[in-house]
Order: sequence, then C-alpha cells, then structure tokens
Amino acid sequence: MFQEFIKERLEELEIPEDKYKEMIDRSVTDRDTTFYGALLRSGVIPQDKVVLQAAEYFQLAVIPDPFKVKVDFETTAHVYGREDKSVDMAAVLKNKQFFVELEGKKVFVIREPENEMERNRLMTMFGKLPTCTVLTDEAYDIISDYQLLPKYYEIMSKAMRPSDIRRARMDADSLRTANSPIEDLLDGLMSAALKRRATDMRIIPLGNANASVWLTVDGKNMFYTTLNSGVLDNLRNVVMNRSGAAVESPDVPVEGKIAFVCNGKNVDIRINVVKSFNGYDFNFRFISTVLRRLEDLGMSTSNLEKYRRILNLTKGLVIISGPTGSGKTSLLYAGFRISLERHLAIYSIEDPVEIVLPGITQVEVNNKQKLTKERLFASALRHRPDIVAFGEIRTLEDAMPAVNFAHTGHPAHATLHANDAIGVISRMTNMGVDPYTLGDTLAAVIAQRLIRRVCPYCGEDYELPADHKWRKMFNLGNGPITLRRGKGCAKCAGTGYLGQMAIDEILLTTPTVREAIQMQKGSKAIREASDFQTYLDDGKEKALAGLTTFDELEDIANDVL
Repeated sequence: MFQEFIKERLEELEIPEDKYKEMIDRSVTDRDTTFYGALLRSGVIPQDKVVLQAAEYFQLAVIPDPFKVKVDFETTAHVYGREDKSVDMAAVLKNKQFFVELEGKKVFVIREPENEMERNRLMTMFGKLPTCTVLTDEAYDIISDYQLLPKYYEIMSKAMRPSDIRRARMDADSLRTANSPIEDLLDGLMSAALKRRATDMRIIPLGNANASVWLTVDGKNMFYTTLNSGVLDNLRNVVMNRSGAAVESPDVPVEGKIAFVCNGKNVDIRINVVKSFNGYDFNFRFISTVLRRLEDLGMSTSNLEKYRRILNLTKGLVIISGPTGSGKTSLLYAGFRISLERHLAIYSIEDPVEIVLPGITQVEVNNKQKLTKERLFASALRHRPDIVAFGEIRTLEDAMPAVNFAHTGHPAHATLHANDAIGVISRMTNMGVDPYTLGDTLAAVIAQRLIRRVCPYCGEDYELPADHKWRKMFNLGNGPITLRRGKGCAKCAGTGYLGQMAIDEILLTTPTVREAIQMQKGSKAIREASDFQTYLDDGKEKALAGLTTFDELEDIANDVL
C-alpha cells in the first residue's frame, strides 16, 4: 500500500509520525479521501515531492513543466464525451481527469492513483491501463487556466442553441435572474482575463463563423480561445444592458462601463463595441482602481527627483505622454497624491473618470448633456483651484483651455499621445497651438513607456556572449556583462516576466529649449538644447541592473528610432 511505502520514508521525507497518523485517520474517516489525497494536501511536505513519491510507487509518468504539455481533447472525448463525440468539458473540469501529450505518448491525468474503480474503468475502456500521471494543485491550475477553460468556453459558445441565445434579449434584471448561458459565457471570460492579470480583452470576429478572444497581459497580446461568432450579436445586447448604454441603431458604437465582481473584489470594466465588416468587435478595458505610490512605478532615481521638482512648480503646462496603456493616468494620480500632501486644491476634468482619488474634484465630460471640457473649465475657475488637470488632449479645442490656464500663471496638467517627449511639441504645434505661446507656457514633458519586469521568482543571472548583437545595438562595450532573465514559472505563466515598469523621458523647458520651440528650430535642435535621458538610456540602465531585459528594449528601439 502507498501508505506503507511512505511509512518507510518518514525520516527521509521529514514527515513527523503524528502527522502521518493524522493522514491515515483522515483517509479512514473520510471516504472521499485516500491516503494520497490526504498527503498531497496536508502541507507537511511540498506537493511536488508527493507527486514524485506517487510516480515511483504507482509507476506513473512525471510532467516536469505543465506549460509544455498539450491536452489531447480528442482522446479525452473517449472518456468524457458528448453525443456528438466532442469532449464534455464540464465533466473534465468536474473530475479533473484528461489526456495530455507527453514526449510523444498519450498520458492520462488522474486525480487519485489509489482509486481502483477508476483504473478498472480505464482498463475496460482501452483494453489496458494507459500510462497515467498525477499533478500538483498548481500544475493542474496551470493546465486548467491555459487549456481546459479556454476549450470549455469555445465548446460552450458553439453548443448554444438559438433559444439559449435569444434569452439574452431580455432586460438586465431578467438576465441576472435567469442567469442566461450568454451571461455565463461573458462572466467566465472576464473572470479568466482578470485571473491572468489582463488589462484588456478583445473579441474579434473572423468572418468564418468564428471569433477569436485575445488578452493583453503585461503589454503583450496573447490568444485565449475561439468562440462561435453567432453569439456576438446577443453578447452586444448583454453588454448594453449591463453598462446601461442607450444605443438605438445596431451600427452605432457602444461605449460604457460595467461593474463586475471577481473573487470578492469590485472591478470597473470600460467597454467599447464597434460593428466591423465581419461583425461586432469588442474591447474590454479592466480599470485598475489601485492608487499606486510614485515610488512603485519604476522610475529611476534621477527621473523621480525631476518629477518631484515638476510637481512643485507653481505655473506652467505639464504634459504626460505615451501610447495607450503606458501608465499615464497612474503617473498623473501618483503625482496628485503628493500634491494633496501640500494641501493643494486640484480640479480634474476627465473623459471618463478612471481612478477616484479622494481629496480632488473630479468632473466627467458628457457632451450629450453639453458638459464639454470648455464649459467644465469655466466652472473650475470659480473653485479657485491650485492645479487643473485637463485629461487627454486630442484636438486644438482640448489644448487651448490648458494652454490658456497655464498662461495665466497656474500649473496645468494634461495627457497626450505622442511617440516621445520631443514629439509632444510637434503634435501641439501641428494641432494649431502657436509656437511662441507653447514655448512660453510649456513647463515640462514626461513621456513614458512600460516594459516588462524580470520575474522575481524565477529570475537568474547569465553572462552576455562576447559577440551578441546587443553589444553593438546598445553600445555595451566588449567587457564582461552579467544580465538577468526569467526561466519561466507558475507565477509568471512561463513567460519569465511579471508586471511592468516605466521607462521615461523628462524634458524640462529651459530657456534654450523655450527659444528652440518659439523659433521653430525643429526636433533636432530641441533635443540638443535639452540634453535629457531618452527611453533607451533609461531602459539600458534598468536592463544592466537586472530589472528588465534587452529583449524588451529591442521593441522600444525599433519603435522610436
């Protein structure tokens, strides 16, 4: 018996005898628990050690890396199959048993190797007992999250009957009461995205009866699953009901916000649905409501000091720039937290409000109700604010209130999409802002990108080869260089990266920079006049410090050069 096998190794495995007896008692008193199950979840020894002991005793295969095995759904359907011969994923998830491909062999994952009835059932079904294996809870969760659940949602969408889909046409209260299949699908996808730490989820119709679901994790797009595109029309109805968006025409884009609860936490999800040539295209943006400290954003020490000086300015326009998802709002509000410590009155005009910061006045643009930026700015002046934040500058009409407020001797903050710090100046003048006025009012530009951090759980040092292309690309020289990279683990989903950090360009408007702007001397002259640290300079320092990798910087180099 397995328990006798373990008893002979108590000292080797460092299992106290009283704990061993407790596990035997549990397996006797709880008929649903075997000794193996009691040992696996006892916490007395690591689960991977339990799995190795079971593999030796029961002659099981061992899965060294759950990220590198592929679930064999076709063979699994022979054990858990539906009438149409497709795999019954509900049964698979319930029983936690399925086939995987391991080193060219079909291996069956079993939950309890001591379950004689299950082994006999497999022998009857296949004529012999297939090669089996067991998993730690962590390994099962990895395979479930990355293969089983995506397949479950794919089959769920394709198995929906017209009557299931039509139920999504009911009003919001009825939907919640009925718990329609289409809502179960949406809830499952959003929960899976949040578990993966996704910032965005996209559902893209492919024009061939399928739609693909993609997640953005740490700035990288990752394929998740395929859906039946026939559910998209009614998925749009569900999104409209939940967000309260009033859209009469099926061709008009849907914009709104969904309040969602995942693992007991409230999550705000900004949604946008547009009708493309192939059908409805969905984007779900998961809004982080966590107010991060400035020190936690990954700024270098020198850039952190510069930004703190910018926050102390008593006048001038400060623009935070970067592409979508570059952390502009997080940086802005981290700065406002510091400004609030100085008891400054802050008035923020936003479209929409993403992060609620107690202590500042936040108002939301609503063009349908004629609450335009210009009108809200006029109202802001009556509150005698010390700082006004103008949200994102998209047009000349957005830019001028910020420029004019800064021109009166007040600090104004805004965000803008531009390629780099110098590009902000070009964008503002191309919009129609007078160069002389811009030079006179612009105090600073903070341009920011996000790059992935090396996973702290699996990071390892290595020596950069003498002939590596990075030496020339990033001017690293010929000497020995120790860098850091992640091997890939459960914490980082096998990617070697966990989370993101900022790389920044901070352009301060010195007298020479101001003159270059006002005289329209061009980007090269402004760059020479400013002598600031570029994205790549900042990133290079962080890669050499082992915080990120030069792989991440290659993408930035190709984008900004």
